[in-house]
Amino acid sequence: MSYMFPVFDQSCSPPPTFCDLVSLWRGDGHQLLPSHDWLSRAPSVQHRYSLVLNRLLEQWGDVPLIAFEDPRAKALIFAKREEMSGTPRAADEMVRILRALFEFARRRAIMGRNPTAGIKEYSRGNLYDHVYWTDEDMARFAAAACDAGLPELNDVVELIAATGLPISDAIELKSSQVQSFSIVCPRLVTKSRKATFKALPLLPEAKRLIKRLRAKSLLKEDFVLLKACGRPWGRASLFAYLKACRDKAGITHEHDDDGLVVTKPKQLQALRKTYAVKLMKAGLSDSDIISLMNWSHLEVANLRKASGCHQPFRDPSA
Repeated sequence: MSYMFPVFDQSCSPPPTFCDLVSLWRGDGHQLLPSHDWLSRAPSVQHRYSLVLNRLLEQWGDVPLIAFEDPRAKALIFAKREEMSGTPRAADEMVRILRALFEFARRRAIMGRNPTAGIKEYSRGNLYDHVYWTDEDMARFAAAACDAGLPELNDVVELIAATGLPISDAIELKSSQVQSFSIVCPRLVTKSRKATFKALPLLPEAKRLIKRLRAKSLLKEDFVLLKACGRPWGRASLFAYLKACRDKAGITHEHDDDGLVVTKPKQLQALRKTYAVKLMKAGLSDSDIISLMNWSHLEVANLRKASGCHQPFRDPSA
């Protein structure tokens, strides 16, 4: 904590700002190390958080931290959330990121209170819990990918639906992570650079798919997913291609927005729910899936109801 005090000495001039706090949390600059709280989050989460924080820095970067100690600061956060009311999930994520940032400051006695306390979320947690990619969606995507001259995009979609990996983990998957009955993927990287791992069950169709994809790999890194040129995918380009192909295939779902039924594209992360449905059909219970996917009980229950998969019976005496 010794590196903290030169930045956050409240008697210093000029006083510490919102930008200083973000820099301390993320480890921006040459003299600051990322905090343990920041490093405990997955790289994909850090990337998503940074996008939101960078937008907030454009507006609040020079605001002194002492201003957020004022009870009226909650009105500032409410106003920012109201600006994003058209995208309630993005607004909720912004509040969650601010809550984590200010809680980091409060625990280190940088701030005396968390101004996000008491701010409830816009959206309910079960708005899209029932949305997953069906077999028909998968077939339409495969056809659209072939029409676009990018059949390797279908490899990405099939791998995520068969393994439950997030897209960022799927494109970095190596053969060494594939075991006989599971895929071992990093879940948490600590400040000491030690990682904890979680194993996802390897379904028979995933084994066949990975075996086919391995035959394409000619690199020393041994990535499972490759482009047609034999190189690994880049995150930004892959997301753009996947979304364009999804939109071309017309993979959508109907959403009731306060009584108005609107058609929205199915999110790419809904492919992970396709994997969860396959686990349900394989006989895994809700508690098993909650542990594997780190989802809430309500989310799993809604998905099971939408997919028509019944909860397996287990003899309590067994």
